[in-house]
Amino acid sequence: MIEEYTIKQLLDTYTLFVPEIQRDYVWGAAENYNDVLLPFVQALNYNLKGNKKNNIGFLYSYANTKTENYIIDGQQRFTTIVLLLYVLSVRECVDFTNYLRVNEPTMRFSYNVRPQTETFMRRLFESGKVSKEEITLQNWFMPTYFTDTSITSMLNAVNQLNTALDNLSEITFEKVLNQVCFWYFNVEETSQGEELYITMNSRGQKLTESEQIKPHLFDKWQKTQSEDKTDYGKLWDKWEEEFYSKKGKEHGIASVDIAMNTFLRVVYEMKTGEECRNGIPARNEILDLPLIARYMTSMQGFASEVWPNLLAE
Repeated sequence: MIEEYTIKQLLDTYTLFVPEIQRDYVWGAAENYNDVLLPFVQALNYNLKGNKKNNIGFLYSYANTKTENYIIDGQQRFTTIVLLLYVLSVRECVDFTNYLRVNEPTMRFSYNVRPQTETFMRRLFESGKVSKEEITLQNWFMPTYFTDTSITSMLNAVNQLNTALDNLSEITFEKVLNQVCFWYFNVEETSQGEELYITMNSRGQKLTESEQIKPHLFDKWQKTQSEDKTDYGKLWDKWEEEFYSKKGKEHGIASVDIAMNTFLRVVYEMKTGEECRNGIPARNEILDLPLIARYMTSMQGFASEVWPNLLAE
């Protein structure tokens, strides 16, 4: 079942973890600030005027236990929002640790399967520091943190957000907590073959095939207990980034979704030997992440010939 939750409702209702299968947090990295992080918070600032809710997309998860949910997709945005709330709490003298249950054995949002990242987050939120210089001078800050991609991205994000907020007057702790929303979807609560119709940004819009299939692929992979330790979350992001890099000026951003949908259809049709006239079922036994990765590797071998056809709108 898909429901719209504010950040406060999510933190009150669920304990959310970023599992090992997900890539590192990268939105806060220095090289992503101008193209990703800054535009994201600038859009928040524009959309938080007044008292209207601002839905920022989808958060997919699956239940690990009755009280613990592992995030399949939406990690980058949710981590950024949590870091933003922390910075705002320091600037506005709000007790953020209470909302995230920082002093309890399990925080309401964490990277607890990555002990070093989890420890950094907990120490950071307890410290009340937001500048990179002050944080790195803390006695709990370890030299090994500089080699952890997620930690360095979080460190940079906190530092940059603190500076950016000087010019983003609409973004306040209360507004982010109570007006910023996600469409929250637990993949295990959706019946076989059910199509996902989600209201996105107040517009009736159906998810693309790749958006429908992706959470089920990661859910299936997480449960296989495979010895293959490939980071498919990171790979998927790279595939989409490569489609984006190939689109050129002649194609719009929608062409990236078209390319991914077309690619998945090709893989599905190659394996079944049948034309996919009515779309790929969101849950199916044909596609899996290792199979898609093999086909993607093969296609990349002659990418210069294939990209233009995939991107055609």
